[in-house]
Amino acid sequence: MQYKFPIAIMKHLQALCIDASKSGLFDQVVIPDVIQYRFGTLKPQFTFFKDGKTYNKDRVHTSALDQFAKSMFSFKQCVDQIMIDDTDRKIRKHQFENIYQYFQNFDLDIAYVDQTIDALQVIHTAFQKRNRELTQEKQSLNPYSSDEKQKRLRKEVDAKFTELYRETKAAAEHICDCPSLLATAAVRMTYVDSKAKNSNKNYSFCWVVASEGMLQNVQLHYEDKDKVYIQQANEIDQHTFAWLDHKYTTVMKQEAYTLQWSEGKDMSIPDKYLKRQDAKLDDLIDYKISLVSSEKKAWNPREVAEKIVGQTYTVFNDRGWLGVTEGLSIARKTGDSILNCYMDKSITIKHIIKTTKASITCLADFRA
Repeated sequence: MQYKFPIAIMKHLQALCIDASKSGLFDQVVIPDVIQYRFGTLKPQFTFFKDGKTYNKDRVHTSALDQFAKSMFSFKQCVDQIMIDDTDRKIRKHQFENIYQYFQNFDLDIAYVDQTIDALQVIHTAFQKRNRELTQEKQSLNPYSSDEKQKRLRKEVDAKFTELYRETKAAAEHICDCPSLLATAAVRMTYVDSKAKNSNKNYSFCWVVASEGMLQNVQLHYEDKDKVYIQQANEIDQHTFAWLDHKYTTVMKQEAYTLQWSEGKDMSIPDKYLKRQDAKLDDLIDYKISLVSSEKKAWNPREVAEKIVGQTYTVFNDRGWLGVTEGLSIARKTGDSILNCYMDKSITIKHIIKTTKASITCLADFRA
């Protein structure tokens, strides 16, 4: 009986909250202080599973939901295995590659790619800053309210995003008129260089300024390869798989991707931007690199460093990374795109500078 009155008040406030999406009176639905102070500090036991603290609302009884939560907690180890361990195992089985390698054109001259990246830096910085401001403004709005003011504010911030994207794209295309080159530079900035520095929380820049060029680069990667299409299936065989109660199968086709560009859009790649076949490649001596694990499993950098120092390897394509040996790749850093030219060339690990829990910093010789 001691909870009867506060429960009645809370039911009334709950009804107001439900109607608030139409009335817009969110700020006026407030829990009275007398209820907040009297009952607000006593929480039901099941909230333990939110913040890890033990509670008991009336310090005597345990609710049905408390009992249910306690019972579910006993299955935590089993749930972790199913939802985390088994899922990770399935992902590793598929061996997903770094798909953004296909958004780049590696036939382009590295010098032009680096020049384009340098020219885009100011635009990229301004875009990131303005995009962050607009995101914060949008998050401050109620996305569900049918209040006219909230609707108007949501439309206004969406219009600001549209204008930002339009202006950024126009500015980037003014710097570089080759969509494939622009895409390669923008993807390097957005995914490769920023991930190496762990400095980027937003990956929309390349999609805003060079989406056509990214699709063109994908087309270039796959123009001479078989294509795999997923189609619904009526009969079951060894190639059929089920998803959400529907059956699908994979079909191989030898055909080119058909892409349609905006009318008047010049998608050509001028010869001057392509690598020169007769260009001389020099050796890189005492070049500082960082090596990281390219596999999702524990490793000991110090032990690995002792094994690789003085050894010579061949640089290979490790699912889009520059692989040195199995499970070990070169971490990208700004300005080292020249290393792409040393694919299939020899690398000698000369001297270990330092090791951390996740990487090995060393000096290496690349032989052309």
